[in-house]
Amino acid sequence: MRSMLMTMDSATNFYQGAVTMTQVYSDPSRVDDLHALPDMEVFRVTELECNYNLQNMDHADEYTITEPGWYWWACFPGCLPDGPPIGPFDTEDDAKVDCVDNYL
Repeated sequence: MRSMLMTMDSATNFYQGAVTMTQVYSDPSRVDDLHALPDMEVFRVTELECNYNLQNMDHADEYTITEPGWYWWACFPGCLPDGPPIGPFDTEDDAKVDCVDNYL
């Protein structure tokens, strides 16, 4: 099970003071492929961010999140997401498991 949740970065790691987004392989067999890129992103949206989004719904689109929690979406590194975020989940691991179980 642990190999299915291999990530490139942890959402708790910091790079120049910013929280990084966890990147996950939807297909666990690609983890050891040196030429494969992760194709999922797992991220947390805080209550503060949701409150801001709710106050600015006139700027909302299908990607606007109004409930705090952990989310995932299909997305290659450096690319825009392939669809709206899936979630919320209570924990990062719950989001990762749902991502791997439901994307393929």
